[in-house]
Amino acid sequence: MNFGEAFKISFLDELSEIKNSWYLKIMLSVVPMMLFVMLGSTVKKGVVQDMSIVMVDQDKSKLSRLISRTLNDTPAFNIDYKLDSMGEAKHLLDSSKAYAIVYIPENFEKDVKLGVRPKISSFVNSQYILLGKNIASALTQGVLNSSALVSFLNNLSKSTRTELSVSFAQPVIMKISPLYNSEKNYFIFLFSALLPSLWQVLVVLVIAISFGRMFKYKKLLKFKASSKLSLNGAILGKSFIYLVSYFFILLSSIMYLYGSAGFYMAGSIFDLAFTQLITTISYVVVGLFIIATGFDYARALSLSAVYTAPAFAFLGVTFPTSSMTTLATIWSNALPVSHYMQTQIAIVNYGVGLYEVREQILAIMAFWLLYLLVYIRFKKELSL
Repeated sequence: MNFGEAFKISFLDELSEIKNSWYLKIMLSVVPMMLFVMLGSTVKKGVVQDMSIVMVDQDKSKLSRLISRTLNDTPAFNIDYKLDSMGEAKHLLDSSKAYAIVYIPENFEKDVKLGVRPKISSFVNSQYILLGKNIASALTQGVLNSSALVSFLNNLSKSTRTELSVSFAQPVIMKISPLYNSEKNYFIFLFSALLPSLWQVLVVLVIAISFGRMFKYKKLLKFKASSKLSLNGAILGKSFIYLVSYFFILLSSIMYLYGSAGFYMAGSIFDLAFTQLITTISYVVVGLFIIATGFDYARALSLSAVYTAPAFAFLGVTFPTSSMTTLATIWSNALPVSHYMQTQIAIVNYGVGLYEVREQILAIMAFWLLYLLVYIRFKKELSL
């Protein structure tokens, strides 16, 4: 009974605080909405297309023009510049007006006819990791297609049998079947990883702001009154609105991705929703723990930013955690969102149930143990 009364007093008091604080209202509405819209619009296209590249053709033969046309038909990029000098081409690459250079040397067609096997060189700006990787892959495929076409035409001149000419041009055919993202759509990859990594920053910050303002401006009267009835009820009552709100923000992301956006989910959406709920609770506890380290508003905000802001680099999505240094691995394990992402990938892509990801579920719930320290620190600070 005391718990319920304490929860009610603290919850209603927090609703009153939100009503009178534009800052808290923005954190609950405008900021999450902006985050959702910004991420969605930024990576909406999903597939890398029409990237600008430079062609330096010093042969200017029928064959080099054929290769140029073949490459230009590749959806990933367009040959927007045709130059005679590598110096000019490098300037475009350095100024980010183009992302790659394709270089065809002199006597290219002549060397092909003589069987010398000349080289087509490409220079890709790998500072843009995603673009560089896609352009390099597309260039390789485009040159291979051109090479096969040239070989086919040469063989066709020696044999009237088309199928025999094809077999000589491509003696081995590789079939590559990408799993889990067959369309190579980077929207699902980036959105599903970026949103949780930014979302967790907001959860910890909003808890730090809510409790930090209370201690900074000495608005402790009602919280102390409810704490005397039940400290657990008072803490939960004050943080409940944020827990529920940010849980539904994260839940709405998967409803959007695997509902209206139409992406395929192999596992159960209820399993993923459960994982999101326990992850939200973990981050509320982390926020409370940061406040409880000193009950200093400014310090809590700084610690929250330092702890959560670099999370995306340690998720293990863009760079595997197995290849990280010991310190980076420790940092990754110290973030609930890292364990959440592993669980999300397993449920969405592999279709596993909660039992198969029990280790990650337990790792997320392990952060709840911090609440014991939170309880002790709050009890001491409030002198209960």
